[in-house]
Amino acid sequence: MALRLHARRNLPLRDEPLELVELPSKPLAPNEIRVRVHAIGVNPVDWKMRRGGPLRFAYRFVGPRGPLVVGVDFAGEVTELGSEVTTLEKGTRVVGGTNFSRKQHGSYADEVIVRPDQCAILPDGVTYERAACLPVPGVTAWTALTKLSRVSSTPGAKVLVLGASGGVGLATLRLAKMFGAQAFGVCSARNIAVVEAHGATAIDYGKGDSLEASALRPTTNTKASRGSPSRSWWR
Repeated sequence: MALRLHARRNLPLRDEPLELVELPSKPLAPNEIRVRVHAIGVNPVDWKMRRGGPLRFAYRFVGPRGPLVVGVDFAGEVTELGSEVTTLEKGTRVVGGTNFSRKQHGSYADEVIVRPDQCAILPDGVTYERAACLPVPGVTAWTALTKLSRVSSTPGAKVLVLGASGGVGLATLRLAKMFGAQAFGVCSARNIAVVEAHGATAIDYGKGDSLEASALRPTTNTKASRGSPSRSWWR
């Protein structure tokens, strides 16, 4: 079973309803695994896919054939292995994300077919529900700090994160702390305790200029938080 977008001629893309459908079970390629989905994450990329735009356009050309099943993040249990897969076993608990450029349907389904390099083994103490909200925010934060900036390799770096109490923001704060950086998180007054609990100095955006409060200068390092463009600064 899966949730697909159901196109209707009299409705714009953003109003297309989700429809529960039964899809045939596909055979695995040698380098693929089948995962029974126990929990999924919901991200801005999902509704952006529904609304059309560049993502929907790209899906039409490089995505899988058949109905458009949305969703990226998932957590579940490996139920079947391709003949070349040696790094995982049946019954392994995993968390990961689908990739339509690999001709994969989305995660709003009771099973997904992915490759092992799209998954991480889930520790016993982490629930499926908690794990499923991590892949997209976590990868976004990791990319910002390791590939789009030099925070991960700069001792004593300072990082300013806008939208710090959102999913990407909190992941960025945790990773910045892990890398030994000093993190400043911009948020509303009601979320100050949340940001501070993740090891950052909280800055209330209702009390003046955030850059002046943190004494940082902007760079070009960017990230996305809550579905809207935002930026992080580092020094």
